[in-house]
Amino acid sequence: MFISKLILGFVCIPVLYGFLETDGDTALQTQVNNLMSTVTDLKTQLQAALQRINSLETQLDSVPQKSHDVAFYAYMSNDLTNPAQGSTIIFDVAKTNDGGAYDPVHGVFQAPINGSYHFQFIGASPDDSDPGHIMHVFIAKNGMREAYAFFDHNTNHWVQNTAAIVIHLVKGDRVWVEVGEIAGNHMLGGYRAVDSATHTHFSGFLIHSD
Repeated sequence: MFISKLILGFVCIPVLYGFLETDGDTALQTQVNNLMSTVTDLKTQLQAALQRINSLETQLDSVPQKSHDVAFYAYMSNDLTNPAQGSTIIFDVAKTNDGGAYDPVHGVFQAPINGSYHFQFIGASPDDSDPGHIMHVFIAKNGMREAYAFFDHNTNHWVQNTAAIVIHLVKGDRVWVEVGEIAGNHMLGGYRAVDSATHTHFSGFLIHSD
């Protein structure tokens, strides 16, 4: 609004001065003086506004930008047969690893920033004729078991189970999937080329940072 007034003022002043030179109207001279005073005030306001904008832009540039691109999805490329109790399950193919926080060599996710995260394990086990087999799988944080899935007893078909958790992490916290109690013969299915199926996988992502 005040920019329009400013433009109008600059346009009108030469015209009004033309009238003054012709008519010498004192009243018109007063109006011109008032208009010039208004234009001066508007110029002052404009300069103050520009200074304020420059100050805000400087403050905005100084605010650190946080990267929230933290997400991964990894799967086992091969079957896992009778793993040792307490061992970490390695999901060696990281199909998605935004932020690089998941280590596919060791199967461990390390939180890059403080925040709330979601993790999910999905495992698939083929049919098994051993009636006594037991296999428990946990999502662990810094060695503490936080979520649980199990593959127990005799089945004559594939079984799929899952564990999921929403948990707060601080930078440097580590999350992985480990084997708990295990007995008998057991297998977690890896990638099957015949149907392009990733039977057992681990995923996680940052919900929001602190």
